[in-house]
Amino acid sequence: MMEYEIHDALLGNGFFKLTVLASAETEGFLLKVEEHNIPEAVGLHWLFGGASGKKFHRDGDIGADPESVFYLQPEYARHNSYELKENGFTLQFNWDAKSQTNKKSLLAKVPEGQLTLGSA
Repeated sequence: MMEYEIHDALLGNGFFKLTVLASAETEGFLLKVEEHNIPEAVGLHWLFGGASGKKFHRDGDIGADPESVFYLQPEYARHNSYELKENGFTLQFNWDAKSQTNKKSLLAKVPEGQLTLGSA
């Protein structure tokens, strides 16, 4: 389990606390976001995208690849297919040109809120 705090001038004396727990049984994680004294005018928006299925050196260990490989890039999202569901989404990714299909899928569950698809 890893814990992080996000402090910023926009948050005044408040901060966000993130707790991340990796799954022991499969590739995945749980993310808990807690608000601490966040001003009412501040909203939390999150995004997800650019899943290519690319394998990095040493499975993405920090320092083995340039930082830029972890940035969201438009080409990483090519052929991504999303299906919004109640409190979550399914993402089909890892395009196989030969079969013209995505070879992997990802299931995300999120708290209640408004889910929309967008394009960066």
